[in-house]
Amino acid sequence: TVLLLASSKLDRRTNFAKTLEALKQVWRFRKLERPELVRALTAHARKQEKKLAPAAAEEMVVRAGDDLRLLLTELGKLVAFVGARDVNGEDDVAAATAGAGMSDVFAYADSLGRGDLGRSLERLQLMLDAGTSAFELIGGLAWHFRTLLRVKGGAPAFGPNRDAMAAAARAFPPRALVSAHREIYRADVALKAAQGPTGLKDEAVIDRLTRRICTLRSDR
Repeated sequence: TVLLLASSKLDRRTNFAKTLEALKQVWRFRKLERPELVRALTAHARKQEKKLAPAAAEEMVVRAGDDLRLLLTELGKLVAFVGARDVNGEDDVAAATAGAGMSDVFAYADSLGRGDLGRSLERLQLMLDAGTSAFELIGGLAWHFRTLLRVKGGAPAFGPNRDAMAAAARAFPPRALVSAHREIYRADVALKAAQGPTGLKDEAVIDRLTRRICTLRSDR
């Protein structure tokens, strides 16, 4: 008989845990960290006779989360998308998932959380070129940073990107996180005051918001 148990954290002080530890054969499988996921993706790509650049694998983890099974499914889609050529960088991953909605916004928000202005602007432009409206971006950013605030306050992170969210919350200075949330609110007000279709004015608001959040993240 084989018994499979899944737990994010097992309290070894309980009788149940002690009983498990006393068994003759116990295999423990810990969750893979991001560098290990990147290596796993590149290895699976090689089995399909494809070269997957580490940066592209990293981008896949950012967009799809840390579930290896889901990542391998996304890898299959990516291989089909690129055809005969190799996967050379993040642009291939972004193009293969263009219009993927929240995954695009998460990748953008993740760059903001790192204070990487160059990458944030690149991700922003990709979404705008794909037709994402400024209002969609504001909605996604508001959810992302509200979640970071809750996790910073001790609430658990959920979803496929929970580990990335938890890491981002730990790295973001508390005051800067609150200030970033206020900047998102101000940008939302500015967009609604414009009362027009998505255009240069909306893009200017989002561009300014991107630069402000990255500055807040960098100024510790």
